[in-house]
Amino acid sequence: MGNVKFGQIVWQSANIAILCLVVALLIVIMLFMERKLRVKSVSFSYGLGKLLQRKRIDAGLSERQMAKQLKISTFALKRIERGRADITLYEMKCLGDFYGSSIDDIIKEMN
Repeated sequence: MGNVKFGQIVWQSANIAILCLVVALLIVIMLFMERKLRVKSVSFSYGLGKLLQRKRIDAGLSERQMAKQLKISTFALKRIERGRADITLYEMKCLGDFYGSSIDDIIKEMN
């Protein structure tokens, strides 16, 4: 009877160890995916920022004029144009309205 309890303890310990390994593997996978998503986000932000900077310059606007149009600070606009800050949907809509295009058109123009 003593062996049965010991066997059950060993079995439960093995199950717990396997469960811990599975959880650790899932955490590693999630961290890897988060990193991949972050890289894509940075790449997207940089591409969008460069497109917006080019459109602003082509329109003959200064950073200050465009920032005023978007109702954001010049500092925030500089960060967006350099790909160091995300742009909100509201700011994208304001840009689309300003340039006479939709958010979808702006994103398609990046490619």
